[in-house]
Amino acid sequence: MASEAQHGSHRYKLCCYTMYGVVFGVLFPLVAWAFELLSRSLPFTLESLAYIHSQNTMLYMIDTAPFFLGLVAHIAGRYKISTDNYRRKLESLIQNLEGLVSQRTGELEKANANLQQSYLKANAFALAQRAFLANMSHEIRTPMNAIIGMATIAQKHLGKPESSEKVERSTQQILTSSRHLLGLINNILDLSKIEAGEFTLTAEDFALEDLVVECSQIITPRCAEKQITLKTTLVGVDGLWLKSDKLRLMQVLINLLGNAIKFTPPNGSITLRITAEERTASSVRLSFAVEDTGIGMSAETIAVLFQPFKQGNDKEVRKAGGTGLGLSISQNIVSLLGGTIEVTSSQGTGSAFSFTLTLDVVSPQVQAEETPLVVTKLTGRRILLVDDVEVNRIIVAELLEETNVGLGMASDGHIGVDMFKQSPPGYYDLILMDVQMPTMDGYTATRTLRALDRPDAATIPIIAMTANAMREDAQRATEAGMNNHIAKPIDWPTLIRMLNHYLAPPSNE
Repeated sequence: MASEAQHGSHRYKLCCYTMYGVVFGVLFPLVAWAFELLSRSLPFTLESLAYIHSQNTMLYMIDTAPFFLGLVAHIAGRYKISTDNYRRKLESLIQNLEGLVSQRTGELEKANANLQQSYLKANAFALAQRAFLANMSHEIRTPMNAIIGMATIAQKHLGKPESSEKVERSTQQILTSSRHLLGLINNILDLSKIEAGEFTLTAEDFALEDLVVECSQIITPRCAEKQITLKTTLVGVDGLWLKSDKLRLMQVLINLLGNAIKFTPPNGSITLRITAEERTASSVRLSFAVEDTGIGMSAETIAVLFQPFKQGNDKEVRKAGGTGLGLSISQNIVSLLGGTIEVTSSQGTGSAFSFTLTLDVVSPQVQAEETPLVVTKLTGRRILLVDDVEVNRIIVAELLEETNVGLGMASDGHIGVDMFKQSPPGYYDLILMDVQMPTMDGYTATRTLRALDRPDAATIPIIAMTANAMREDAQRATEAGMNNHIAKPIDWPTLIRMLNHYLAPPSNE
């Protein structure tokens, strides 16, 4: 439609230009004739015109002016219309080009601003990572220094009866520092899982009061070291059983309590407060709070409190140490549980961390009394230990020495499978299988063993014993055909209870 209207406009203009030429062509000879008549003093008659034409032949050409001027005007009109069209197109192209240039300039300016912002963020992250690595180096080397130093002291005094107390203290310090180092490693692993989006929660039934007792048992010795009073206030939670991730909830509370201890001076106090705000038959809204009488924090410290790799710049915060990961991990756990950790604090007045969760309520369960650890004599029983690291094999052998169990050792999965194949059926009663090994890993070795054509291959208990301590690693072990999973560093009571479960004493004992 627009094209047809444009063509109609062009025809109208062309007609106008042509008519202008014709009209001018008519007026031109009339003026010429009038001039000739007046200059010769002739009357305005046909005879006078004929006489002028006979005397001035140029007037014959003037007579044809309307045709020629109309033709010229027509051609000029077409040219004018064409040039007008080109001019308008050129103006439109220039406007479009200016618009594109303006748009592109805006996009480039925006991209440049984003690039600048990304550069600043990357630079800030790099600086934070360097600070974190420097801090992590200090945090790891501190317990490692204690472990190596105390091991050296214990080694120097071994065999000296008068130094037995010093050896015992050194050993205890080695264990304490090792647990601290393991906690640092677990925090790093947790953060890696959070950043990869692989951090998940599990649900189990537990009594809230039991969780509080376990937290207190872990925190009380640390409070005693600084003469700090730990207070526990529970409101409306008597006999309350929940279904949630008990271990992760404990991790958050222990983290908050541990930070409170770190920043509370000697003779101060810490309060763990849990209050049931709303309670129904199926759910309960719980308020958790950890309050201390410590040094408090500045607004600058609070602003970066839950960011990984960062700590406050306060002198006392730096003095207290730490990796700066615990609160970030705790915030992520609480977020997955459906809440947010909030903090109120000012310098010199202590701090209060709090969060609120709505959790499922379950019926109270009868708890079996935990039997004391008994080291059962496993004389006559045989275990096949498959691990490629010699020191790991030595540690397991020492841990199991007092059980009198027979122990066969293999340095990789392939050798372990061969030893089992060459043994008579029923020779081994249990297999402790490492996972990451050269030649053949533990998962492949387990599948190979389970596929053997002998009756004990499908029934012998196989325990995964690995430094891969993630929950998904335990699931992977089960999928490979293993019966259970124990993480390294090996917890001796856990190992003993596991062996007691799978290896009953021989019938002749």
